[in-house]
Amino acid sequence: MRFILDLHYTSDGDVYGRLTPQGAGAAQPFTGWLDLLRLLEPSGPADLAAGPPADGDSATG
Repeated sequence: MRFILDLHYTSDGDVYGRLTPQGAGAAQPFTGWLDLLRLLEPSGPADLAAGPPADGDSATG
């Protein structure tokens, strides 16, 4: 699964922004690293069954 991440830093070094799964219309707002990580966690068996990306579909090439 791919995501679009809109990440902002505050002057204190905190982060906030929005995370949108590719193909989804609604962005999920977050405040802080732990909140972002919660959004990235698999939400159920279907997410876990997807497994790693297919060849040629990874961010590293």
